[in-house]
Amino acid sequence: MPVAEEDENATHRRSSSADRSSGPARNDHDALVSDGDTAATGSSAGGSGEAFASYYLWANVGALLGESGCPTAREHISFSVVWSLLALAQVLGLVAFRHGRHEYVRLTPNRAESNSDVTNDSNGRGHGEWRPFYCPLALSALEVEDLRWIALVLAPMPFFWALYYQQASTWVMQTEHLDQTLIWNTPDILPAFNDLCVVLLIPIFQRVVYPSAARCSSGTSSNRGLVGCGSALGRMAWGMGSLIGAFALAAWLQAAIDTRKRHGEDKLGVIWQMPQYLLLSVSEVMVAVTGLTFVYDEVEASLHATMEAVWVGCQMGQLFCGVISMASPTLLDTLEVSTVLMAGTTLVFVFLGRQYVRKADRRFIPSSSSSYDDSAATTGSPLASLLVGGGTEETRRRGEGQQRAVV
Repeated sequence: MPVAEEDENATHRRSSSADRSSGPARNDHDALVSDGDTAATGSSAGGSGEAFASYYLWANVGALLGESGCPTAREHISFSVVWSLLALAQVLGLVAFRHGRHEYVRLTPNRAESNSDVTNDSNGRGHGEWRPFYCPLALSALEVEDLRWIALVLAPMPFFWALYYQQASTWVMQTEHLDQTLIWNTPDILPAFNDLCVVLLIPIFQRVVYPSAARCSSGTSSNRGLVGCGSALGRMAWGMGSLIGAFALAAWLQAAIDTRKRHGEDKLGVIWQMPQYLLLSVSEVMVAVTGLTFVYDEVEASLHATMEAVWVGCQMGQLFCGVISMASPTLLDTLEVSTVLMAGTTLVFVFLGRQYVRKADRRFIPSSSSSYDDSAATTGSPLASLLVGGGTEETRRRGEGQQRAVV
């Protein structure tokens, strides 16, 4: 990858940023993965974890209204009413968004056409004219490093979402073989129970579970990203484990359904599906909300919007959820295969998570008087060295931000 020298101002700006991270004090964002602090847990106002939890909670309030109201209107009124309600909801959403735009801080892109266009303000931030049609996309060495590390741990996520969205297909098919009196004989209304659980669980996890886990893991010291439920990657791993349990329960229930059908017994009630939906909701809260916060806090500020788009893009894995169903002859086989695949996805994520080095440790610059362990600051494993690159001298050079990689 070709590399070009930065101008003196840009170098000074990045060096100053790196120097601030080399001291003993760390900001909330840098401590996200290790300490489960306020930025991750949302235990104090203004943390990114709190913001993303609020966003996800209200998104699921809308999903709850849609997934409960639309099937009910379809069954008892007509499809035309459903589409009218959806159109009205879109209009109301656009009006609300337009009305609240002044509450947001909108930042203009400031990548310059050349280094000579960059100037520093009183806070040391660079400004310049952004000309995407006249210059190549330039990423700093720190940005490239962040992208490589995040790509390492996000690799299994499309597979997670491909399996997660079985709840909108395979699980609904399972509901059709149950007694649906409790849900007014509308099998596709049951996913609304998942949305209700997510809305209720987010405050519980943000205010009780995560702070408790952070206190329990506060004595753990490691430069690795996966340090139990008190860390961001640890929460995501536990969330994936919860989805394994959900699929195992779904497979067990399907086996019971098939057995009762062969013996001519009465159908089981739809309430037997509730436990698997509860575990599914736990998984969604621990993976989705934590993942949004993780990709935001573990990269340079210039990559925030990009990484949120990458995280949402991982959900494109749902396009492949039908492949699993088509490859299995029976519903029970589909659920059993999904359980095994989810277990494999979780193991891969745990393995890759153990290779991950936190942003705070990647930014640490050893001084001549420091007893800092160089091997802990680079990669910590042969796999990470292969995928991300390492070396003591390279780590120092990246931390100082003295180069700009042109992609």
